[in-house]
Amino acid sequence: MSHIARTIGVILVAAFALTLLAVAVSTYTYRISCNGLIKAIGVDFFQDQQCTTSLTAIDWGLVGPGSTHYKTAYCKNTQNVPVTMVLATENFNPSAAEPYIEGAWNYTGQTLKPGQVIPVQFSLTIAANITGIESFSFVYVVTAVETTG
Repeated sequence: MSHIARTIGVILVAAFALTLLAVAVSTYTYRISCNGLIKAIGVDFFQDQQCTTSLTAIDWGLVGPGSTHYKTAYCKNTQNVPVTMVLATENFNPSAAEPYIEGAWNYTGQTLKPGQVIPVQFSLTIAANITGIESFSFVYVVTAVETTG
């Protein structure tokens, strides 16, 4: 018997043995399912207490020097962690209006739990000494911050 024939014979015997071993070995598969929540932070503002109509802009209309105006909105924690919020303003147009126009709110820092809705009153105050500004725009920026409360 040649060396090649012997090698092929050994390979065939090994393959047959491995096939028998694979058939003879039992296997069992156990699956463990898992689930969880991804921590998310976020709030939305609405025009109505039922939170059906989003509030994406406030049209203050015609305002005068030395006046203050209010708009009530409803803030909902739409995610799954408690938050507090911080307000800033940005993008004044024209930029010269910024020292004369104040955007604020009456939110006092209470924790907003997931799904909770609270009324928030935005305010606009126009300085009495404003001059040269016929129209304006700016953006309220609300930042939600995770809290443990």
